[in-house]
Amino acid sequence: MRKIHHVRDIVHEVLTLVDKKIVEKQISWQEKYDDDSSFVFADFHQIQQVLLNLILNAIDAMKDGGQLILTVAPAGSGEGLKADTKQNENNRFVNISLADTGAGIQSKNLEAIRSEERRVGKECRSRWSPYH
Repeated sequence: MRKIHHVRDIVHEVLTLVDKKIVEKQISWQEKYDDDSSFVFADFHQIQQVLLNLILNAIDAMKDGGQLILTVAPAGSGEGLKADTKQNENNRFVNISLADTGAGIQSKNLEAIRSEERRVGKECRSRWSPYH
């Protein structure tokens, strides 16, 4: 069910599920929030599942420790981001990004991923409408 949530609450719920793995693999965790965009009108469990999948993938990619950085900011505010709708120009969406120091995707697999991204297009976004 969609309602207003603070992104930090969703992230902390996910962290309780993966905390043991993070500690075992000696991974450091950092969170960066733009307080103006930290509230979202979304389904808590959907966002939780997406973040859980991304974080578990990142943990699996780091064999010998590493760092995970989660950043929350208004969509269109980050380097390289473009406002692709009128709403983005008014900071009506939030961008949640996760960076890790894992091995990454082998270059031979990148084109297949890019092809799938183009196919899915606008149907699959990693942005949610914040509450204003």
